[in-house]
Amino acid sequence: MALIIDEQEEQLHDYSLIQIDEPEKIDVPIETIPPPPKHPV
Repeated sequence: MALIIDEQEEQLHDYSLIQIDEPEKIDVPIETIPPPPKHPV
């Protein structure tokens, strides 16, 4: 199990480093843009 946990931690660490480059450009637009109104069919 230790090996699997180490691999997962390394992947999460690498993924977090990638997100640190442009965190706001990805998160902010999604939050600021309101969801389109659902029209009844």
